[in-house]
This record gives sequence, structure tokens and C-alpha cells, in this order.
Amino acid sequence: MEAIRTVYTRRLSLAPKWIAGGALGASVIASYLLAAGMASSSTFFVTWSQRPGFGFPGWLAGPLKGTGVLLTIPRFMFLILALYGLYLLVLRFADSVPWSWAIAAIGALHFVWLLAPPMWLTDVFNYLGYLRISARHGLNPFTHFLQTVPQDPSFRWVTWPKLNSPYGPLFVAGFWPFAFLSISAGLWAFKIAVAAAAVGCIALVGRLAGELGRPVVPAMLFVGLNPLWLAYGVGGAHNDMFMLLFLLGGLLLLVRRNEAAAGVMVVMGGAIKASGGLLLPFMLIGAQSRRKLLAGAAAAGAFTVVLSMIFFPSNPIAALTSFANQGAQISYKSFPGQIAQVLFGLDTIGSGTQAVANILLLVVVAALVFRAWRGADWLDSASWATLALLLSLVWLMPWYIVWLLPLAAITPDRRLRTAALVFGAFMVLLYIP
Repeated sequence: MEAIRTVYTRRLSLAPKWIAGGALGASVIASYLLAAGMASSSTFFVTWSQRPGFGFPGWLAGPLKGTGVLLTIPRFMFLILALYGLYLLVLRFADSVPWSWAIAAIGALHFVWLLAPPMWLTDVFNYLGYLRISARHGLNPFTHFLQTVPQDPSFRWVTWPKLNSPYGPLFVAGFWPFAFLSISAGLWAFKIAVAAAAVGCIALVGRLAGELGRPVVPAMLFVGLNPLWLAYGVGGAHNDMFMLLFLLGGLLLLVRRNEAAAGVMVVMGGAIKASGGLLLPFMLIGAQSRRKLLAGAAAAGAFTVVLSMIFFPSNPIAALTSFANQGAQISYKSFPGQIAQVLFGLDTIGSGTQAVANILLLVVVAALVFRAWRGADWLDSASWATLALLLSLVWLMPWYIVWLLPLAAITPDRRLRTAALVFGAFMVLLYIP
């Protein structure tokens, strides 16, 4: 009897490990079915694949073309919801997942989404358009629209013909060589670069978790298995991963008391995408030497100014204020948009909604900065501020959650991780066709 009880107890103790392992394997399979379905289907899931005169060329579909079944809306809904459910199941038993299993699953998932065609929100072609009008046509992408050069091969693929680049000068200047690739090569070069940056971010999350005394494997799984991170961030080849790589590098340097280098990194992240600058005031509070952090930030700021003057001499100020270009975009697919539409029955979202959201954001961020100044955990406060930023945006895309996931993964506040998971579920449901 004692032997039977021992065997039963041992099997029971192993159950969480095997449940999590099964969910990891199922996540890889579901991801493959979704990615291969997109690659094998001429549907709106990949922009242009059903538009007259465009077709679905093999270079856009990618290497998974022909390996999946037609991706209908019901199948998409089932697979994306299944992925999120499996993600939550793995997180429930994350403490039981062996390191090798976690690394294998994260690597396999990122490889699958690297091979997938970009989901229908294909900003990657806009990236190529901004790079090409700058590097090949001598125009300033911060003052000229993409439609200024309609003869460029990238123009037929862009989705923002009348919007100046909303991305920072470091992004446009840093990826300047990509402008000299063909459109197909440029797409897959960006896919590879984004996937590599995403894996680098997860590695930094693991390092940060270890430095801060957080469980390493659960933190990495919290980020690397998130379906929005994978399908939209990696699959869509979005440049937020580059910004995040700098920010996480800056956080690790700050934790290791290298304040000057941390200041450089966070400003460089903000010079790719302005939302990265939100961390700076909280890092100042958490720094042991604020003078060194400010010196590093000032040096990176000066470098960004000089870079803008060299690459965009016609109007470097426009490059430095590029974040304003996207600020005027408005969508119902946002938290303020849903409140305006569902609770107040508004047919349009005007400047009033945006102004209220911005004021509330300023109040919340100021309160969190004050809270951190009074002794609260500065990283925890920065994480809540990032969530507040996401909730305030009237132009909200599903991959923006990548700004929050790494911060939530490494902070000790379980409420923040719960809030990030709820927000992720909101985004999944919001972007179901």
C-alpha cells in the first residue's frame, strides 16, 4: 500500500510539468496551423492577397505557402483563442517547466512566426517606403509623404501613403542599408531582424529576472509565449522590438549600476519609437547616480540630434518630433474608443476624447512618479505607467502590448501581471475580425 501511495504521489507531483509540456507542444502546433493557414490562403489576413492586380506572390506568402489549409474567420478565431488559452495554461504551471523545455518552445514558436507572412497590419512595407524615399530619392520622410514618389517599387505595397514617418530618426537612419534591397528581400530582412531582436529581448528578460530575484523561466514564458507578441510582433515584423531591446538593455545596465550606459540605451530606444521615453523619469528615481544617468541620456540625445542633422538636413526638427505624426490617428479599436462607442454611443471619436485620455494619462503618470519618489518600487511604478499609456491611446495596435509584457514579467507585483493578461485578452478579442 505504501508503495502504491508513493507512486501515486510522485505521478501527482509530475502532473503540472506534463500539463505545461503538453500545452507548450500544442502552442507550437496551433501557431504552425495559423501561420501556415495564412501563407496558404488568399484572404484578407495577408493584405493585398485578394486585391485585383496584386495576387499572392510566393515571396510574400513565404516558405510555409501550400503547407496549410484555408484560413477562414472561424478557424482564425478558434486558433488565436486557443493560443491564448494555452498560454494561460502554461503560465499556471510555469514553475514546473524545465529550462530546456521553455527554450525549445520559445525557439520553435519564434521560428514558426519568422516563416509566416506578415499579418494584415503590414507596417513593414511602410518602413521600406520611408527608408527608400530617404536613401534612394533624397527626400525627408518626416516632411514628405510616400505618395510623393509613386514610381518607387515599394509604393504599391504601402498602407500609409499620406502619413509622414512616425518613427524616430534612429530607426530610419539605422536601417538605411535596407533601402537598397529589393522589396521582397527587404521584407524578409526585416522579419529576420525583428525575430532576432525579439529573442534578444526574451534573453534580457531572463537576465533581468535573475538579477532581481524573480523566477527566470516563468518570466521568459510570460513574454515569449504571448500570442500577441508572436503573431503580431514577430509575425508582423514590427519595429517595437528594436525599441524594446534598447530599453531592456538599459534596465539591465541600471540594475547593474552602470547608469551612464543605461541613460544612453533608454534615449536610443526612444529615438526609435517615442513611447520608450516613458521609462526615463522612473529610471532617474531608481538610479544610484542620477548625474551619470542624465549624462548618458544627454549624450544619446546629442547624438540623435547630430544624426538627424546628417541624415535629414532639410528639417531635422521634424525627425526629432516624429512621434506627433501618428498622434492624430484615431480608432475605435482602443480602450477610449470602446468606451466612447459602447458606453456613450458616439459615432465618431473626436479631439475631445483624445484630450481627456491624454489628461488622465498625465495625472496617472505624475501620481506614479510621485509614488516612486516617495519610496515605492520604481520599476513597478514604471510598469503601471506603461499600462496607463496603453489604456490612454486612441490609436492602439495589438502588438503594442510588447511594451508592457517584459516589465510585468520582472516586477514582483502579481496584480500587474494579471492586468497585463486581462489587457492581452482584451486586445485579442478586439482584433478578431
